[in-house]
Amino acid sequence: MTIRSSISRWSWSASCSPTTILFIERKLYPNVDFYSGSMFRPLGLPPAMFTPIFAVARTVGWVAQWNEMIADPRQLYTGPGERDLVPIAERTAYRPLVG
Repeated sequence: MTIRSSISRWSWSASCSPTTILFIERKLYPNVDFYSGSMFRPLGLPPAMFTPIFAVARTVGWVAQWNEMIADPRQLYTGPGERDLVPIAERTAYRPLVG
């Protein structure tokens, strides 16, 4: 099987499109992994490797952000200090922010 025939075999169908009702009703907004993941199988990569590949691709950004936080800690937390733990039964109920 050539890559071209494999790609056409696994190309997008109407059920995978981000414009379907499933995506719209659930307010799902796919990122680049949604699209690049569909190309891993035609390239012969096993599904068990998809997540590690996504993580490796982001590692450089994660390390760069960590280095910025360590090397230049200008953003210091200035909020309230340590607080006592309030038991769940005594906590005030809040309305959810979304929904």
